[in-house]
Amino acid sequence: MPLRGRSSLSEETIYFVTTTVVRFLDIFVNEKACDIMIENMKYFKERYNYSILSYVILSPPRCTVAQIYKC
Repeated sequence: MPLRGRSSLSEETIYFVTTTVVRFLDIFVNEKACDIMIENMKYFKERYNYSILSYVILSPPRCTVAQIYKC
């Protein structure tokens, strides 16, 4: 996952990640929006080499527990 200017996240390898939608719009009631979010998670999983241990798509936030692999 992008580090946003940090050189390292930490020595820990498991993170709880949560996001919100702008203005807390209720977009995840739409199945297509959920499919797009899942495809997006798959893309970043491959790009940044992590495994998704679990996820829940809620309306509006999304929560993920991910394990980061050291390169």
